Amino acid sequence: MLVVVLFAASMHFMHQSGCAADLKTGSTGDISEALRLESGAAGYGLASGTLLVLLVASFARSALGRVGVAAATGLLFYAVFLAGAFEVAVEAAKSCL
Repeated sequence: MLVVVLFAASMHFMHQSGCAADLKTGSTGDISEALRLESGAAGYGLASGTLLVLLVASFARSALGRVGVAAATGLLFYAVFLAGAFEVAVEAAKSCL
């Protein structure tokens, strides 16, 4: 449950960042505020990903299995986080600015 809450908080900060400024073009909005919000999103995303990796790895039976499962989960989470964060920020920039 905490993983989902932290991930949602991260996406909320990304949305606020997209509303604060368009970082892709740098043409509109307050760039420093958008970067501050993205830093907050990265922190919550890192916490969420770390908790998810620890949770999933705890189910593996062997030490080698834990490492493999943790690595796979971390890579998958990272890809989903980046894609989601980019999409949320772009859609927010379109709708808010």
